[in-house]
Amino acid sequence: MLLSTAATVIASQAVISGAFSLLRQAIQLGLMPLDIFQTSTRERGQIYARAVALMRPWTQEIAMQQAWEAALGLDGEQGDAAGA
Repeated sequence: MLLSTAATVIASQAVISGAFSLLRQAIQLGLMPLDIFQTSTRERGQIYARAVALMRPWTQEIAMQQAWEAALGLDGEQGDAAGA
């Protein structure tokens, strides 16, 4: 249990770091015009991006739904049942 909890914490930090890196690169390339607010005067990486904060619950919901369907083995079954 302890090992799985530690793995979950590490994985979530990796996802956050990756999302921040992709967002920063997209902004630097001009691919994503976005208002970013610095939330800390001491820490460079402490930012708030309203668009990202609004999208996060949706992406989490989609990821959880896909994980649940994969765990139950329902990946392609729902489309087959609806088409029959």
